[in-house]
Amino acid sequence: RPVAAAPATSPTEDPAPRPAPTGPLTVAELVLSNAVVDRAPSGVASTFPDGTDVHCFTRVDNPDAVRRTIRHQYWFGDELKRTVSLDIKGATWRTWSAKRAYGPGAWRVDVVDEAGKVLASAPFVVE
Repeated sequence: RPVAAAPATSPTEDPAPRPAPTGPLTVAELVLSNAVVDRAPSGVASTFPDGTDVHCFTRVDNPDAVRRTIRHQYWFGDELKRTVSLDIKGATWRTWSAKRAYGPGAWRVDVVDEAGKVLASAPFVVE
């Protein structure tokens, strides 16, 4: 007796397309710190010693709760030193990255959306 075969699908094929986001991402919190402990910034600061890890903690509101991506861009003056891509997987999402900052002077971290728009910026100084 013949058995009906299940429809063939690729293991990497997404069974349903993801809905396109309609609402803008907003940065609800942007904090620089010496560390992130238990998913919270620890040692909040705006000045860091040369050669120290600077942690950028970001809380994002994503009204559509659709998976999106932001980037943390670490700038030393006008020179981009590091870009970190971070997934946003819910309506409110906490995420962070870190960069060891070498070079005294003015730095900043920009939070950038998928279209390249700067959502927020956090300046800091390395001494």
